[in-house]
Amino acid sequence: MANYYQPANPYPVGVNPPVRDQQAEWNHFWSGIVLEELHRCGLEMAFLSPGSRSTPLTVAAARHPRIKTLVCYDERAAAFAALGYARAAGRPAALICTSGTAVANYFPAVVEAWEDQVPLLILSADRPWELRNSGANQTIRQRNIFGDYTRWNEELPEPRPDLSLAAYLGLLDHVYKMAVSSPEGPVHLNCPFPAPLAPPEVLPESIDDPLWESWKTGRHPRTRIPVSERALTLPMKDSLAGIMAKAGQGIVIVGRLAGATQRQAAAGLISRSSWPVFADVTSGVRSGQWPGQIQSYDLLLRQEALCKRLAPGVILHLGGQFVSKALLAFVERHPPKHYIHVSDSTKRYDAHQQVTLKIEAGLEGFCKQAASAGWLKGSAAWLERWKTMDQQVRAGATRLLEERPALTEPGVLFELARLSSPETGLFIGSSMPIRDMDSFGYFSAAPLDIAANRGASGIDGTIASAVGFAAGIKKPVLLCLGDLAVLHDLNSLLLASKSDYPLIITAINNRGGGIFSFLPVREKSDLFEEFFATPHDLSFDKAAAMAGLPYYTAETAGQFSEIVKNCLKRCTPAFIEIETDREENYRWHLNILQKLEELINI
Repeated sequence: MANYYQPANPYPVGVNPPVRDQQAEWNHFWSGIVLEELHRCGLEMAFLSPGSRSTPLTVAAARHPRIKTLVCYDERAAAFAALGYARAAGRPAALICTSGTAVANYFPAVVEAWEDQVPLLILSADRPWELRNSGANQTIRQRNIFGDYTRWNEELPEPRPDLSLAAYLGLLDHVYKMAVSSPEGPVHLNCPFPAPLAPPEVLPESIDDPLWESWKTGRHPRTRIPVSERALTLPMKDSLAGIMAKAGQGIVIVGRLAGATQRQAAAGLISRSSWPVFADVTSGVRSGQWPGQIQSYDLLLRQEALCKRLAPGVILHLGGQFVSKALLAFVERHPPKHYIHVSDSTKRYDAHQQVTLKIEAGLEGFCKQAASAGWLKGSAAWLERWKTMDQQVRAGATRLLEERPALTEPGVLFELARLSSPETGLFIGSSMPIRDMDSFGYFSAAPLDIAANRGASGIDGTIASAVGFAAGIKKPVLLCLGDLAVLHDLNSLLLASKSDYPLIITAINNRGGGIFSFLPVREKSDLFEEFFATPHDLSFDKAAAMAGLPYYTAETAGQFSEIVKNCLKRCTPAFIEIETDREENYRWHLNILQKLEELINI
């Protein structure tokens, strides 16, 4: 049996391999076709990492007049930047790298893209078939390297003059369609190139293929594959109408939304809803502008006595997953009779094991139908109880944050929410920053461009992701992350310094892993500090200087706000370091929750 990783001789009987001094011509000829056909499908951006074996693909991307490129110093940063771009743009970017461990460095971002359904196009260069499993330098098993974490993976044939253009283009069209079809995700094309690799002086002008002339002068992909949107069937509409008519006390949960179109659709529905709305921080539609918006639900739902009194009969969940553990616990402890999840994806989001009806339909179409049918009409008294408590909690939390002279970790996220606007984007790092933003982020404008890597919830690649996100939304981006996340991604500060759109980085430095202070392991004094808190004594002024980023520090909310406003006004990047104490931050969180509980019980 042939070795799976050692393909048979790719040349059919009677077909001779191309003469090697002509190989460079065919390498670059077919690479140009790859980038052009993917562009016709929708590709507009490529993230490149230096390498020799990928020369034909790199040259094709660099010379394409309608594909923008960004050169990244390493593949891990490139992959996260492409991920951030795809989140914002709603379309995949191409990732181009050389052979060997280069492609393996894409893996963390590929996992995140798979888990959070973000499209990516991976074009990895490889050695020709005869060099594999031979001990050749920089040669590893690249085919299917990402295992179950791709929507599709395939290997292109080695470039030669007699390839079928129709088959080649059809494969490229299919690969792009797999990346952008529900559930969206990463696809991988492995591209073997025999040497020589440097671009030749002249490329072949044509090939002996009947399709060549019509394709060369065209502007559309060979095979058009529209992305279809699944609509509600008539029986499903009737069933939903019956459930909603008897709902009484219902709640809307808005999870992560993919792009501006979904945000606008969700906003159109919740603007006509008289149900309480729990909009996740990554949804982009958390705003006091909507009549049912409960912005402080994460804090409210930590009060168990309150939860028992306000358990809903129906929950309508739109979009992806949500951040709040308090909301997750609320659903688990007080399950509704009907939990309806609406998503255009087949992927299962049911960590609480409570979904009773999964509707796989386009979110835009569903929201329009639900709004026009008036499904989310509920008790005015029910909504008013939620809104009264929301106002009390937001006022109480705001007062506690503003009364404290020193800038706290929740205070940083609170101020960033105040500073956010439709003219900027907001990217939040995992661990404590995203949780504090979910608890204390009260937004006045909506919809907003806001994102976080919450598919696998890792802290790696956060800076690179924010750089890509800025390129996708074409706006300045406010980024907040913790010190360990900065250390994970230091090299991406160089990407941030040359971004076309300013990245204003706020790094909360509590000199370790602050989130571990909130876990039971903090009680193990013999283990906690060394093995979990991962303490360090580093500051980031020299790292910012190395990357050419203006460096600031702030101790009060006023100082912090003024720095950010000035950077936005001047449209300049920045690195702002906020020093905090982990133990003090832990006590502050406990204190504010206790005071809010007293306030609610009044």
